[in-house]
This record gives sequence, structure tokens and C-alpha cells, in this order.
Amino acid sequence: MAKPLVYVAVDLETTGVQAYRDDIVEIAAVHFEDGVPAKRWSSLVRSRVPMPEEAFEIHGLGDADLGTAARIEDVLPDFVELVGALPIVAHNAGFDVGFLSRELAAQGLEASVPVIDTLKVARERLPRQRVKTLDALCRRLGVRRPRKHRAEADAVAAGLLLWKMLGNDGVERRKRFARYLRTGMRLEPMFQGTWSHDPDVLRLHRQCPPGCHVEIDYASGYQPHKRVVTVEFFSRTQRAVYLVGACHDSRLERRTFRVDRIVSWRRIRNPFEHLP
Repeated sequence: MAKPLVYVAVDLETTGVQAYRDDIVEIAAVHFEDGVPAKRWSSLVRSRVPMPEEAFEIHGLGDADLGTAARIEDVLPDFVELVGALPIVAHNAGFDVGFLSRELAAQGLEASVPVIDTLKVARERLPRQRVKTLDALCRRLGVRRPRKHRAEADAVAAGLLLWKMLGNDGVERRKRFARYLRTGMRLEPMFQGTWSHDPDVLRLHRQCPPGCHVEIDYASGYQPHKRVVTVEFFSRTQRAVYLVGACHDSRLERRTFRVDRIVSWRRIRNPFEHLP
């Protein structure tokens, strides 16, 4: 008897769509065996920034809901343990991987698992389907989605969608699944990929972990100017790496600083001593 196809469907809710500056506020992982949810896990996550109104309107999670939630550094180890070495499934997976890879790096956690993106699978398997949102695909394939835009419900929907799109023939289903594993992205800490070759970026990341205070000379205009920042995490886009943190020069509001524009930096003990 063939072993079941096992994967973990994942979904996040966040304060916004930019992985280089927004926060995770809910995370879910649902184990599937042959297309059937076998185990579910989810957790709210305390945001480090106020919830924007436009994000609240999507998932309904406000500051009051998250005030007593666990911190990301307390939640993420459980997530990594639950996933283990199993492949991850997510809809528009690049979004989720962007947030998770930066937090893996921030917390010093190791992971390296393949990721199947149901959006990419839909583009191959349902080319005539014009709209390929999670909602539209669920309606097309008859997947019930009782609670939209919450992490566990959306993770379940993504896992069920994948199973339906793999087809009904057992042999072909396994071949497609194996091919998607080979050709998809991977979930890894962000510095294991594109920026692993840059010694300046790696040194700054290694020596300035989350929670430390750093004084930087930042060249955002003609002259470098000093900023005092409590580091929250490092993140990246396709073109740049960012140091992200609470800026003591701006009432502890979150600011993003391109690492290639940081002229010099040094860690400090008391950030308040360095303010004008």
C-alpha cells in the first residue's frame, strides 16, 4: 500500500502586504494526509506596530485582540517543530515565505523545506480560470471556506485546493506532487539565499540581533545623519536588505533603513543617552 502524501498547509494574517516592514499577527499550520486535514495548529501573534484600518477590515484582528497574544519569538519555534521536514503548501506562497524567512533569520532558527504554491499550480492546471484568488478557486473547485481571511481557515482551503488540483489518478497525482516539490521555492532563513555572499550585510545581521540598540550614520540624503534604533528584524526586497526597528529619534515609530546606506554603526547600551 502506498504511503500517504503528507504536507503542511500554511497561512498568515499580517498588518499589511509588505514583508520588509509589516508584522505577522496570526499563523496557522494544518497537516494533511492524502488531502484530509489530520492536525491543526494556529496562534495569534502580538504585533509590534498598531493595526492599520485597511488590514483590520480584511481579517478583523485589532490591537485589543492581539494585546495578550504570544510574541513571534515564542510562536515561531512551535511552528518550525510542527512543520519539521514536511513540504509546505500555501496560496501565493511568496507572500508567506517572505515573512517567515525573515523571522527565521531574526530568531536564529533553521529550516529548509520545499514549498508548493497553489497559485502557480492553478496557473498550470486551470489556465482558463481568469481570477485565481483563493476565493475564486474555492468556488470553482467546490471547496467550502466558512471563515475567510483567518489563518487556519485559509490554510485548510489551500490544502484542499492542492489535493483537488493534483487530479484523481493516483499515479499522476504523485508525479505532479513530486514535480512541484522539485520546481518550487524553499522556506529558509533569508540569509541562506540571495544575500549570503555579502559580508557587510552578514556582519551587521550577526552582530545586531533583535532587541539590541544601535547608533547608525545613515546616508539618505547628501549628508549622513545619526539615528538611534532598537533592532526588530532584518528584511529584504529583491534589490535591498533593510534593518527594521523602533527609531528613538521618531518617538519609537518603526523605520526601515537600507543596509547599503548605513555608512557606519555601533552598538550602544542606553539609547536615551544619545538623543539630543
